[in-house]
Amino acid sequence: MAKRELPKHVYRQRNGIYFQRRGWPSRKFQNEFGTPEFWKEYADILSGERQAPRVVSRNFSALVDHYRRSPKYKRLKPRTALDYDKYLDFFKSIMGDANPAAMKRKDVIRLRDANAEKAYSQTTHCGFSAS
Repeated sequence: MAKRELPKHVYRQRNGIYFQRRGWPSRKFQNEFGTPEFWKEYADILSGERQAPRVVSRNFSALVDHYRRSPKYKRLKPRTALDYDKYLDFFKSIMGDANPAAMKRKDVIRLRDANAEKAYSQTTHCGFSAS
């Protein structure tokens, strides 16, 4: 039986080298095998110091970003896109980290009512009419 080149729980895949261990999250190594940076990364994973960066895609920021990449947004006239951007940025600053799936009808009504005193064009462009 041939001696294994890679350390325990490290496997070579088509697109890189991965740490895979039962009960642990899989991680792709950022450094080349054999370099001092690789061994530091391996030690950090085993000690639990280095957590994989979490990609959060279930929030309003991700929805706004997804919309801005969509063909529908890209077909907007430049002036319309600028108007939308103002309101999207405002909405993102307020609701950015909130999970849209957790939002209830009462939350939408509360948001609408909070904006009822603002100018008509602001509330209708945000999608919240005062009526």
